[in-house]
Amino acid sequence: MSQSKIKINRPYPMRWKLFLWIAPFFLVTIAITGGFSYFIASKLVLNNVGQAQYNLAKTSLDQFDYIAQDAIDFSNYLFLSIHTQQLLATENDPVVRKDLFSSLSTLMVTRHSMQSVILYTLDPNNHQQPFAINHAGIASAIPFDRFASSSLYQQTLEADGKPVWALMSAHETVFDGDRQTKIVLSKVVKDSNTLDPKGVVLLGFNESKLREQYMKTVGKDNQIYVIDQNGLILSASNQEWQHKNATELPFIDGYEALLNNEKLTHINNKQWIVSHSSSGLTGWHVLVVQEKQQLLTELKQIQSITIVIMVACFVVSLIITWIASSLITNPLKKLLRSMRRLQNGDFSQRVDFSGQDEIGRLGEGYNNMVIRIKDLIDEVYAMQLKQRNAELKTLQAQIHPHFLYNTLDMICWTAQQRGQKDISELVYSLSNLFRLSLSEGRDFITLEEELELIRSYLYLQKQRFKDRLHFEIHVPDEALALHVPKLLLQPLIENAVIHGIEPLHEHGFIQVTIQYSAQQLNIEVMDNGVGIQQERLHQINQALLQHSNLHHDQHSSAFFALTNVKDRLMIIYGSDILFHITSTEGKGTLVSMTFPISEGGIHHG
Repeated sequence: MSQSKIKINRPYPMRWKLFLWIAPFFLVTIAITGGFSYFIASKLVLNNVGQAQYNLAKTSLDQFDYIAQDAIDFSNYLFLSIHTQQLLATENDPVVRKDLFSSLSTLMVTRHSMQSVILYTLDPNNHQQPFAINHAGIASAIPFDRFASSSLYQQTLEADGKPVWALMSAHETVFDGDRQTKIVLSKVVKDSNTLDPKGVVLLGFNESKLREQYMKTVGKDNQIYVIDQNGLILSASNQEWQHKNATELPFIDGYEALLNNEKLTHINNKQWIVSHSSSGLTGWHVLVVQEKQQLLTELKQIQSITIVIMVACFVVSLIITWIASSLITNPLKKLLRSMRRLQNGDFSQRVDFSGQDEIGRLGEGYNNMVIRIKDLIDEVYAMQLKQRNAELKTLQAQIHPHFLYNTLDMICWTAQQRGQKDISELVYSLSNLFRLSLSEGRDFITLEEELELIRSYLYLQKQRFKDRLHFEIHVPDEALALHVPKLLLQPLIENAVIHGIEPLHEHGFIQVTIQYSAQQLNIEVMDNGVGIQQERLHQINQALLQHSNLHHDQHSSAFFALTNVKDRLMIIYGSDILFHITSTEGKGTLVSMTFPISEGGIHHG
């Protein structure tokens, strides 16, 4: 454990770490993918073979069904034929036999699969010879008494008009002189009027010819078996299995499942692939079988190809990993060298990373960080200079506030003594304005004090504009005790008076609306002045948003007041403030600001 820990902590370059981590991952991934691909390919081959075998079984069964349906139709024709009915009702009438022979010979010419037809009468009083024909003409058959002793006869009677299929070998055939194995359809022929059994018809098909038909589509590696509903093998590509029972087949267990009409399509075991199809017409089953050993050659080729592809993919993955690690680490090395120079005080450092990926954004962020650090250092230095200059000017321009208050109070008292009430109120408002502006050096005053300052300022301006200026202040009582930055509203009111009302030659109106909810203070200053041009308004809002300066013009003082208020709010409350201006030229301007503030105190962002 300790040795592996030491190896991990060694200062390997990141390029090697990436390579040593990713290469084994590729190896495992490719091995799993290759093995899975081989598994899928082999399974696909087996499924394709099974599907092809099933299609072959289905095609062969369709051929058998076609022949069987034709034989059933032929037997139905015999039942409806007047010549058949006459033959079964008369005894050795040569005219009737000739007519029946003529009608059946014509039908058999068009049926190459049907080889023989035999018709027995069931009337014990009718001793005529069985009627038998084949493709060559009139044929002969065993006497009725011999046929009556066979199991096929008993099955035919029990079927009561339904077709019965059987396999007859050369030594047990009912067709005299015909030594070929036959598949036979046996069926009772009834009287067309009374539907009483009158005879038995046997239709014979040469098994060898049926085998020749399906063997044309069977490959050399396939075996095919045709099995009846009782499990007897009627025909097979390997004739040794003919006449045997399907339960003896070595490649399938539980053949009874097929006899129970269960839907088994493909049966795979370790040695064989078996495909199955069954007929609803005859109840027969067709099995197509192939040994898996015959597929091993093709599967081994797939295995070899898979291994070659795995090795090639692994080699390519190593090359790609090495190149990819270089693409990642080379920019990082460049960034580290630049950072070392930055640590030594070189703020001209920049990195040039192409692309918009994470590396590119990292380089862009680093460049922005260097620029920002340099700007902050310059700002701190400039702020320190401004602070020292401000302190110096404050010392130079310092006037004792008590002297100013006492002097203004004396002027106000003198004006009252002489009956100059207007002058007294003006001096009082000016004194109150100075007193609240200084506020004994406090940076925060109550909202009530700030509004008192605004009222004093607006009173003085109202005396200037006479009846041209009116104002309203709406504020909830619970907000009056809140502490706000000193001179928060006065610059906005002054802007509204100078740049909104003063150019207006009509009655001016200023409204201050204050709302306090959810520990947020919302202040709106609205006037009905001349408004701001839309292009200019857009420039002001963009400049306020980006903390930039506007070009100097007749409105620069107004913009300075707005930026001053917003900057003070951002220093105190952070980025949680909202500051926006809306205006319509010729109708007026609305300045709104929202910032967080706690009840009875100051909320710092």
